Amino acid sequence: MAFNITPANYFKMLVEQHAEYSGDPLSLRKAIAVSMFANHLCEHVFAAYNGVDSAKLDGSTTPDIYRKSLEAQKPELKLIRDLCDYGKHGPSLRRKTVQVSQTEVKETMVPEFTGLLLGLTNHSAADKIVVTLSDGSERFFDYLIDDVVRFWNTTFVTKAL
Repeated sequence: MAFNITPANYFKMLVEQHAEYSGDPLSLRKAIAVSMFANHLCEHVFAAYNGVDSAKLDGSTTPDIYRKSLEAQKPELKLIRDLCDYGKHGPSLRRKTVQVSQTEVKETMVPEFTGLLLGLTNHSAADKIVVTLSDGSERFFDYLIDDVVRFWNTTFVTKAL
């Protein structure tokens, strides 16, 4: 444990990095950084509780099994893993499970829900980091990472990590 970081400390760093990204949501650097924290948190949790408290790991016996159990609960973790790995390893990944094909900042139409109570949804143009999947569908990175951070927060609370 070179840095002596607990899972709670690592989660706190994820939350801090997420806040930094949220303040600059077009920064690819900050998007990569928050993706790395969100992706590697499962390894910190597994290392801390393996052989100590298997209930916190849903009975998982290896880091890969733990990752797969988390991805079954929150499939978006797979996309974050892809983004993390692209950020670390470059433009091509060797895993057969890669779902992300491209990520770019582009102008897109974003729904505005101000008239939702009246049944109206307006759209406006905005620049966003857009994640394109291999099936051609698109996800907004800010929504994706917000969802994953909420998942980790819920996991830390319910599992008392």
